[in-house]
Amino acid sequence: MKNCRILVWCYQKSAKFASTVHATLPIRTASQGVSFAFIPFMNYNKATTDIKQQIALLKQRGLIIADEPAAEYFLQNVSYYRLAGYWWPMQADKSLHTFKPNSTFENIIQIYNFDRELRILLFDVIERIEIGFRTKLIYNLSHEISPWWFEDATHFRDAVEHTKTLIL
Repeated sequence: MKNCRILVWCYQKSAKFASTVHATLPIRTASQGVSFAFIPFMNYNKATTDIKQQIALLKQRGLIIADEPAAEYFLQNVSYYRLAGYWWPMQADKSLHTFKPNSTFENIIQIYNFDRELRILLFDVIERIEIGFRTKLIYNLSHEISPWWFEDATHFRDAVEHTKTLIL
């Protein structure tokens, strides 16, 4: 880890900060009573590629791209690395990133769109369940206990945590 830098994450009471320092800094400099996490940052030598280069790379690896303007649009608006999760199962060799025969960019977009639409449907249902549950909870507690039940710490297991929820 010759060219390694370390992220020092410090958490002390309400103060949170992070800074990068060289790995040669001794750990004993940490203050007593403060939590530190050391996370190595590696220097990567991977060059950036523009959209046309990304399309050329995908084609070179065996992906069939029939509609390059559509591929450009998705790579610009969704991103190469987000779509990579959707083409992962289509790869014949995961280390060389070569594609199985007949793998198409259009299939990747169909899978991406299906996942997106499914996520939208699920979050819509989850939101309705959450709002319905909260509404019933608030209504019943307000009528059975008091309209101000949420301010009374005796209705909660941990008074300290209850107080934290009221202080915003």
